[in-house]
Amino acid sequence: MNEGSTAPALNFDVDGASVAREVYRAERDFAEGGQAAGSRPPPRGGNCVKGCRWAPDGTCLLCCSEDNVSRVFNLPYDSSCYAKWTNPAGGAAEQLQCALQVRHAECVYDYAWYPFMSSSNPSSCCFLTTSRDHPLQMWDAYTGKLRCSYTAHSQVDELTHAFSVAFSPDGNTIYAGYRQHVRVFAAARPGRETRTISTYTRKKLTGQTGIVSSLDVTSEYGGVVAVGTYGHTASLFAEQDYSRVCVLRQHTGGVTQVRFVEGGRFLLTGARKDGQLCVWDVRQTTAPVHIWQRAVTTNQHITFDVSKTDGHFVFSGSQDGNVLVYNLEDGSCVSKSFIHLSDTVNGVSLHPSLPLIGTASGQRHIPDPSIRHIERLGGATAMDEDADMEEGDENEPAALVCCNMLQVWMLPHHYTVAQPQPQPQPQPQPQPLTQTQTQPQPQPLTQTQTQPQPQPLTQTQQQPQSQESQSQPPPQPQSQEPQETPPQPSQPTLLA
Repeated sequence: MNEGSTAPALNFDVDGASVAREVYRAERDFAEGGQAAGSRPPPRGGNCVKGCRWAPDGTCLLCCSEDNVSRVFNLPYDSSCYAKWTNPAGGAAEQLQCALQVRHAECVYDYAWYPFMSSSNPSSCCFLTTSRDHPLQMWDAYTGKLRCSYTAHSQVDELTHAFSVAFSPDGNTIYAGYRQHVRVFAAARPGRETRTISTYTRKKLTGQTGIVSSLDVTSEYGGVVAVGTYGHTASLFAEQDYSRVCVLRQHTGGVTQVRFVEGGRFLLTGARKDGQLCVWDVRQTTAPVHIWQRAVTTNQHITFDVSKTDGHFVFSGSQDGNVLVYNLEDGSCVSKSFIHLSDTVNGVSLHPSLPLIGTASGQRHIPDPSIRHIERLGGATAMDEDADMEEGDENEPAALVCCNMLQVWMLPHHYTVAQPQPQPQPQPQPQPLTQTQTQPQPQPLTQTQTQPQPQPLTQTQQQPQSQESQSQPPPQPQSQEPQETPPQPSQPTLLA
């Protein structure tokens, strides 16, 4: 914000008692019969949504699901939408309309928007995806057509697929995570021309083992690349020469997300089968600054996001269906049930400019076959077991509630207008008081320096002529010998 600007600033009113209000949802596209034409049928565990991400300009929301389809949902926004969102009696949530569907042949591992995407410039509306046994593919967000591909090959010239993908802040470089190395592509040069960053050295047995599962890049400190792997570690690389700066070891499970916040000052890391959400200070990486807890007991990726307006609120999903809110400044947990759903919240994404948050929910629900199809010892049948469960056994499993949907929530907020700071007026330098500022300069001092000195009156000169000669003295040469002048009562005598 420019100095002296009065643009309103968005502030979230998040505390233990505040809750969000649902304004939009997309459920039909992920239900049975709502899949894209030609897509494979949903898996046995259900067609759960796998994360969501707002476009950089905030006009649409991108997500992927278990049926290997990428979907783009447009956000309805006009002059009446904001009043409808803030009205507590606004009614039920409206259905989001799917504007684009891109069908993939295999499972989608990761996806990313072009950082300068703007709907007013169609050439910038594109996103990257990486899927199994396929190269990196860039798709047009308007037409759904494939624009270009970035391929990587192994030592035996076989095509290898990436597990994670990220753009550089300037959008000129693409980073893709593979097994024990990272490939660097030039966004303007599709093809197989790459540069390799090794995350593990076999000879020295140092570095990061496992698949590179997450990436993030910041332009601060000359450019830093954060790399997270399934080997329970995260590391920082300098973007200038891609040398390793440090390795962060705290998680007990595979790291699934890394994220720079506060302009690259802090790094947030989350993992699978590990409830720790760690905050690292990149200037001092010996131990995390804060360690937050969340419910994560499976291999599912559960993401978090940071508010773009103030930057000190962290929103995270959890396996128990809650959206947790943390304060980055003091490390406290602000709310544990800000949003509560009946299924796992695996994706969280905050709108870049509006008080909206998108959530993706769902997980694979596969019933245990031992509950209904395995007879108990002693000759009990499945029907007897059903009867026991109806009676209320203490070991009765919890009911499985599928909630595969994409939702948009309105956050409690307020706008503040920053008062422009008054510009300090420069104090004038004390000038010595001179007579030239208030009155004409004394005649004797000035005239003796700038014009010939008037000759004193003689007896042959009369009084009127002496006055005229004093005001306009004629250019007469000065006499070398001084002459005596009688004192005049009406004219003061000039002192030599």
